[in-house]
Amino acid sequence: MLCRISGKPHYFELGEVTDERLARRASIAAKQGKDTFGGPFLQLEPLCRIYEQKCSKAYETHGHDLHLLLYYSTDHQVPYTDGVRTEISKQRDEIKQKLRHSPFSIAWLYDGWGDAIIDCVSTDPLSA
Repeated sequence: MLCRISGKPHYFELGEVTDERLARRASIAAKQGKDTFGGPFLQLEPLCRIYEQKCSKAYETHGHDLHLLLYYSTDHQVPYTDGVRTEISKQRDEIKQKLRHSPFSIAWLYDGWGDAIIDCVSTDPLSA
């Protein structure tokens, strides 16, 4: 996705964080007319998986900044934001290291249910 921020082009790669096993079970239940609410789901494993996948790809940005925007919004997989923030805080140096070796200058994590940014990590030492 290409956006202009203060007149400057910025590219965004989007990625939905979802527990695929839970999404698969919910899809089957919905097709069978059953309740799709409730149950535990994984938060960190899908986040780590999609972060790794996106960081290993190459993108053509014509020299413009590229942001990674990962988000939770599927079904009823509402993130426990305090727990996610704590884990990101513990692993911030490793996350930054992977980000430096990726095409992205910044990674955002967004909660679509709470309509809020959970966290962001930047390779810029003056930023997040």
